[in-house]
Amino acid sequence: MSAVVVLAVACGRSAAVQPKPQHLPSAVPTVAPTAPPVGPHGGIDLRVLVVTDGTPAVQAISQQVTTEGIPSTVVNLKRSSRQVITRTFLARTLPGGTQGGNFEGVVLPSAVSPNLSASEESALAWYEEKFKVRQVDAYSPPMPDIGMNAPVYSGLLSGTMSVTKAGASAGFGYLNQSFPFSGGRPDPRPSAISPIPCQAAALPRS
Repeated sequence: MSAVVVLAVACGRSAAVQPKPQHLPSAVPTVAPTAPPVGPHGGIDLRVLVVTDGTPAVQAISQQVTTEGIPSTVVNLKRSSRQVITRTFLARTLPGGTQGGNFEGVVLPSAVSPNLSASEESALAWYEEKFKVRQVDAYSPPMPDIGMNAPVYSGLLSGTMSVTKAGASAGFGYLNQSFPFSGGRPDPRPSAISPIPCQAAALPRS
């Protein structure tokens, strides 16, 4: 048998015997473990209390809380069947007599809400002080209750303006020329706001 024939036979056999494809085991989908339920404790739950009256400012905060995935409880002040805010709603009592907070933060429509009763305001003040919980007022115009004098009209803001050295060094250096500014027509509405001196300000809870 010639070398050519032997080589042809060997090539034919190698072509006929093909390696079988390896079947890899399919990946088992992983499932994130579910955290076990937390039992009664004396800490503060990671949940925000949102008290809304439907105004845009508080609704925007409520929407952002939802978008961020933060657990929240919403009390709609426009509903007659809404939850009444009491101490027992805000906090829980453990078997040993200690208390735990149900909310890590409180969002209100404003610093003064006419839709909250005096007892509800008192319950919120008690809760925020006892558990050191912050309150966010969605919108509050300047008023003595929040440490600001009532706004007063200070006249038109008009004329030629330029950026001060401090302003230029703080990021506004691109405004390197003077420019005209017109405050429009005279407006009797207040436009200037000043803080109340610290010794005279009666600040509400924060």
